[in-house]
Amino acid sequence: EILLRKFSKTIPCSSLYGMAVAALGQRVVRGPNWTSGDQDETEGTLGTVIQLSDGGSERSDAGGDSGAGSDTPTSTACSLTVFWDSGHKTRYSCGADGKFCLRLVDSSVTGAHKDSSCSECPAKDFTSILWQCQECADDGIQLCNICYHKLRHETDHQFWAVPYPEGDRIEVPVRDGAVQLTARGVFPGAKVCRGPHWNYGDQDGGTGSVGIVNDLNVAKGTAGQGLTATVSWPSGGRFEYRLGTSGKVDVTCIEAVPGSLYFPEHLPVLVTSKNPVTLSTADASPGADPQSTDI
Repeated sequence: EILLRKFSKTIPCSSLYGMAVAALGQRVVRGPNWTSGDQDETEGTLGTVIQLSDGGSERSDAGGDSGAGSDTPTSTACSLTVFWDSGHKTRYSCGADGKFCLRLVDSSVTGAHKDSSCSECPAKDFTSILWQCQECADDGIQLCNICYHKLRHETDHQFWAVPYPEGDRIEVPVRDGAVQLTARGVFPGAKVCRGPHWNYGDQDGGTGSVGIVNDLNVAKGTAGQGLTATVSWPSGGRFEYRLGTSGKVDVTCIEAVPGSLYFPEHLPVLVTSKNPVTLSTADASPGADPQSTDI
């Protein structure tokens, strides 16, 4: 049965940026109104949303270091904090006055698209952004996030992006001829060390140890959901660490590596309110530089 029945609203890309509401653990890249130089190190570097601020209060994961749960995409936060894979921690206000400085790359932390099945690979009930072909809607053609950016299916067909399970769908342009960038950060082969939420003693062999990322996975269970990274340490240990699960980041890059390709103009912009100011893409102007704090 085609999943299109679940979606109540379609957002056209021709007049407004497609928007996704911020949630802890989301993976992001710089957005269309980015004015913060190399705060993220370079364009394409990934970061993780680790904190949401609602007025004067701040919220991190709901369950602590070992608890489950994260903010759902219904937050009314005023700002958010991103920990970039390059090691910088920065606070942003996204959507204020119609200015968008971040785009959503991976929304695995918000759960799986139930009953989904990728038309180009064996993936089922997959997480992150779901992509539905408009021109093949009668056939139920849909792609997982990986296959969409790998140019699977017809590249001259227009798609809808669905960032969250049973959420609104966003109309995006065709991939044929669109700009594609390379993501960088914590990917297989990257060299990493302890991150801001490290809580594992000397499991890595001791302070200053540098490990190698073996692979990335999607965590599902009582400890939370989201991305994880499996890391091998010089001491011989091999363990799995949070990369957004429960809004936590356990490792950070010493040496980032290229990862997957992505279409920046097809990714939804991140907003920190249910009712952000919307703005025509033709009228959008850069926002003020956010404050930055190095880790």
